[in-house]
Amino acid sequence: MLYIIYGLTLDIGKVSRAYFEERGIPQIEKITFETENTRVQPSHGILHRAERESEVRACDYVYENHGRLVGFTAAQIERAVNGGCDAYLTFSSEDLSFLREIKEAYGDHVAIIYACIEDVILRTLTNALKKDESEKIARLEMGETIKRQYLAERELFDETVYYAGEHTAFHFEALKHQYAHIIKKYKEMEKELVPLPYKGTLPYVFVSYARADTDKVLPYLRLLQKKGCRIWYDKGIRGGDNWMSTLALKIKNCSQYLLFSSQASTQSVWTAREVSKAIKQPDISILTVRMDNATFDDGIEWVLEDYQQLFTSHEDFEEDLLSSIREEVIEHI
Repeated sequence: MLYIIYGLTLDIGKVSRAYFEERGIPQIEKITFETENTRVQPSHGILHRAERESEVRACDYVYENHGRLVGFTAAQIERAVNGGCDAYLTFSSEDLSFLREIKEAYGDHVAIIYACIEDVILRTLTNALKKDESEKIARLEMGETIKRQYLAERELFDETVYYAGEHTAFHFEALKHQYAHIIKKYKEMEKELVPLPYKGTLPYVFVSYARADTDKVLPYLRLLQKKGCRIWYDKGIRGGDNWMSTLALKIKNCSQYLLFSSQASTQSVWTAREVSKAIKQPDISILTVRMDNATFDDGIEWVLEDYQQLFTSHEDFEEDLLSSIREEVIEHI
C-alpha cells in the first residue's frame, strides 16, 4: 500500500513521518534540485539534494514544488502498490497532476490523505521559524494554495487527518490515532487487492492460467509480488487491445514463463496457445505448477518434462515456488 500525505509542513510533518517510520513504513526516497526560483526550504533533512538538474530529470516521476524540482523512481512506487513493502510519500505541490496520474494507474492500491492544519496554528508555527520574512510569507501562501487545491479536487482524496494545536482535541496524539485508523482500514482492504501486472521494461515473469482458477492463483501471485517479483498476467490487457497480439508479445519478451496447470487450464484453448508459444521460445525458462493431476496433450507434456515442475500439494510448495523464480525478475529495493 502507498500512502500519499498532501499538505504536511513543519512539526506536523516531522511527527507524521516519525509515526510511519516507527511502524516500519518507509518513506519514498526523493531527490531534489534547488533552482533559483526555490522559495521554501525543507524544514527537516529528509531530501537528497542533487548537484545537477539532470539528476532529478532522470527520475521516473518529476514535479515542481515551489521552485524546487523533486523526483523519485517508479520502482519504489511499484513495490509499495504491489504489496512488496508499504511506503508513504509526502507531497505539497500546487500541481496535482502527479496525484491524478498515480490514482489513475494504481487506484485502490494508493490512499491519498489530506493533512488539514488549522490556519491559526499554521501561522503560529510559521512565525516561530528562524527564517526571514519572505520565506514565512511563502510558507503561508503555500498553505493557502494547498487548501484551495484540496477543495478544488476533493474527489482525488481518500482520507483527511486534522490538526488544530496541542491545547485542542486535535493534538499530536490525536493525529497519530487518525493515521492508525487509516492504516488499519487499508490493511484490512489489502487482503482483497488484485496484484498489478508489471508495466515496465525490465525482465518479468509471464503467468499463464485458466480464468476458472483465478481465485486459486491470485494468492500465489500476491506472494510473488510481495517478494519483489515482476509478474505480468492477462489483467494487464487494456480494453481495446488486441488480445492475441498482446499475449504473443508478452510471452516473447518474458524471462520466465510460469504455467499453472489444472483440469481447467488443460482444457482451455487460450492456455494451450500460450504454452505452445512459450515452448517455441528457446531463451525462456518454463516453470510448471501442478494444481491437480490433469495433463495437457502428449506433445505439450513431452516438452514440459524438460523443465522444472512444482506441486501445490507439497508441504513446502510456497518456499519452493519463491526459490524457483529467476533472480533477474526480482526487484531489489
